Amino acid sequence: MRAGRTLVALTTVMTVASVPATPRASAQALDEIIAKNLAARGGVEKLRSLETVKSAGVVEARGVEIPIATWAKRPNKMRHDRKMPDRTISVGFDGNTVWMLDSTTGTAQKMSGPQADATRDEATFDPLFLSYQDRGYQIELVGNETLDGVAVHHLRVTKKNGPVEDHYLHAETGLEFRTVTVMEQAEMKAELRTDFADYRTVDGMQVPFSIRQFRNGTPVVQVKLTEFEFNVPIDDEMFAMPK
Repeated sequence: MRAGRTLVALTTVMTVASVPATPRASAQALDEIIAKNLAARGGVEKLRSLETVKSAGVVEARGVEIPIATWAKRPNKMRHDRKMPDRTISVGFDGNTVWMLDSTTGTAQKMSGPQADATRDEATFDPLFLSYQDRGYQIELVGNETLDGVAVHHLRVTKKNGPVEDHYLHAETGLEFRTVTVMEQAEMKAELRTDFADYRTVDGMQVPFSIRQFRNGTPVVQVKLTEFEFNVPIDDEMFAMPK
């Protein structure tokens, strides 16, 4: 949940670039940064108590606004709808199958490949810094930096599969400020960057209502949320592949 997620003991192999420190001190610094992030988001207990998330808003791309809606349910169910002028595109995951439905055809299709893998990963309900050990990820504290005049902690996330992700947490608030991923496909590389802003309090938790995405430094889309709800009733049929 790319939106929507007392800290348990953390055991991580760490390296700290250009910051001299003992492994124990480095591990402690990482633990403190992750703990601050989870506390800022609402706290571990609150995050673990969530069962569902529902959000709505618009995606702005090339001057066009596309209404979107997303539903997520513990442990790993998700659905995302985009309402285009002439059709609705739905992508869902029921915990086993990733599917896509174009309303103009009325027939859902199973998805596979990198896009399906990304959907499965995104559907993991708990936020990354709460669930990374369960996912088998490793996190390194790269160091402290300044981005756009903002002091940030630079954390590097290595997944079992997929690209390495660089996460930048706001040093003052502890919240997500930026993520950067380098994607490789057909011997071509592309840097995908996501910036988070306009944090608001929803049921005691901090949620970014503005999400901007860039490709190789060029703005691609901006997501502006208008609604965000936790623990609303959502039937499992919402995530099932339409027949």
